[in-house]
Amino acid sequence: MLKIDLVSPSGQLMTGREITSLVIPSVRGELTILPGHIDMVSSIGKGIMTVGETDKFVVYGGIIEISNGSDVIVAADRIKKISDVDASAVSTELKEIENKLTNEILSDHDFLSANAKYEDLQAELGAIKQH
Repeated sequence: MLKIDLVSPSGQLMTGREITSLVIPSVRGELTILPGHIDMVSSIGKGIMTVGETDKFVVYGGIIEISNGSDVIVAADRIKKISDVDASAVSTELKEIENKLTNEILSDHDFLSANAKYEDLQAELGAIKQH
């Protein structure tokens, strides 16, 4: 069994929960963590994270640490339960940002901000489609 601690800036979401597997996006592709995994530290990418058999989240970056082959710490920059993602609202917001990026002259800061939000929304929509 794996023991997972899941934290984000909004607080501790799981502490010492025992699970059989964890699937998480890294910046270089998807990682599947099973008991006996090598010790490692990796950056988390944007995408869907599956904790055990049932819990699914959208993660937006962070760090994962695996030690002793079974102790997992996920420190997510931001995280959202897939059940809390509204596909209709995400699609509407994506269209609004696409329009803004296409039709408005933006400062560098505003462009980067809009583009980052767009990438987050794409991750949410992708997670919903996988779910």
